[in-house]
Amino acid sequence: MQRWLRVAVGLSGGVDSAVATWLLKKRGFDVIGVYMNNWDHIEEGNSICPRTKDEADARYVCEKLHIPFATVNFVKEYWNEVFMEIKFERLHNHAIDKLGVDLVATGHYASTSWDPEATQGMDSGVKLLCSADPLKDQTPFLCTLQQKQLRRALFPIGSLTKTQVRHIAREQGLGRVAGKPESMGICFVGKRRNFDSFIDQYIEPRPGKIITLEGKFLGHHNGVHHFTLGKRIAVQGCHLGYFVAQIDAEKDTVYAVRSSILQAFFFILIVAQIR
Repeated sequence: MQRWLRVAVGLSGGVDSAVATWLLKKRGFDVIGVYMNNWDHIEEGNSICPRTKDEADARYVCEKLHIPFATVNFVKEYWNEVFMEIKFERLHNHAIDKLGVDLVATGHYASTSWDPEATQGMDSGVKLLCSADPLKDQTPFLCTLQQKQLRRALFPIGSLTKTQVRHIAREQGLGRVAGKPESMGICFVGKRRNFDSFIDQYIEPRPGKIITLEGKFLGHHNGVHHFTLGKRIAVQGCHLGYFVAQIDAEKDTVYAVRSSILQAFFFILIVAQIR
């Protein structure tokens, strides 16, 4: 292996990126941990910053593994470009240009066809590969990465399951993050207690209708941004459960089905343009 390769790892404060960091150090890479600050919580009037613990956990991982720790502020960029551009463009550019690294790693459940231990491969096409854990696989999210990004990307935990990742964390003395619950919030921003209220601070209400697939009127809503496929909808005067089956953002219309016909959206076709 080319021992001179220096790698920046995007640390979230969670177990996945922590184990990714440990694996890279074990393989002989020169590793630096990088924590991204993507959100200014003063915007929400919070006196206590939710990211403080995550940043502390990221720093803890670096201290335990005896590697350098750095933070980078992408609040402005996050406002304008949101997540994909931040992690796989801004972070890559910052790490390579400012920190002088050769590669950038994250704790995503995915893999690539490029082997850093091989002497060649950087100039050939790199393929994105599925994770060993089908329940955690994140390749649908990563499938739009370009070759210039894949050639610089490492996904160290791609050959592991979530259970194995937690086990490694405990074995290697990273107990503080080993049992940390799954992040259910905005990636690299954090969890929101009430996501609807959070979104309402930045999006104007656009009232619309809630109807069945057959066209029966069920009620009104204050914006389609409050709904996701499969979300339960409370319909006044109806004890039967309704669930979101389709969203027409242009017409501000939400289509709902009863729980007995949830199979109406049991499959979704995903078409990705590979660049």
